[in-house]
Amino acid sequence: MLADRDESQVFARPTALDLQRAARQAPVAIRTDGTLWAWGSNNVGQLGDGTTTNRPFPTRIGVATDWTLMAGGVLHTIARRGGW
Repeated sequence: MLADRDESQVFARPTALDLQRAARQAPVAIRTDGTLWAWGSNNVGQLGDGTTTNRPFPTRIGVATDWTLMAGGVLHTIARRGGW
């Protein structure tokens, strides 16, 4: 069960250019500098870059440098800034 796990292990901050791929269509990554990057299909704006342009290469999302968690799905990308 998830409740039996240490949250710091389940939700650990990435230590390198760690890639999180929740779906083939919307991979996302947080670099060690805290910037958020996404690429892939973007036909409904799921990458969060303010466009519907597909991105074959990693594209920086916004200007923030304090992203801590992220996940992507077929039609969405979610991310969290700041502390836990």
